Amino acid sequence: MTRVRAEVLWIHCADTEDLTKNDDFYLVGVATDGQTVRPMLTPPRNIGKSRHHQPFNEPLLWDAEVSEDGRFSLGLTAFDEDIATDWNKRKEAVTAIS
Repeated sequence: MTRVRAEVLWIHCADTEDLTKNDDFYLVGVATDGQTVRPMLTPPRNIGKSRHHQPFNEPLLWDAEVSEDGRFSLGLTAFDEDIATDWNKRKEAVTAIS
């Protein structure tokens, strides 16, 4: 067995949608080793233009043993859209990736 750890260490915002406001950033995705499937939806993170940010209070996406002949897969999509538009669809997103 091999221990696999995946985490988001930082995010960078090159530009924001609004001239005066920050963007809301979050990740939707899934991690799997072929046996265990872990869907994820991070809480929103307020990010500003031209800055590096520590992404979340809990940056860990995966930390588990994976068999030597196994395969670890991680798929993520990042959103930076207005929270009111997307966060209302959180339950649908979690159901879709579960």
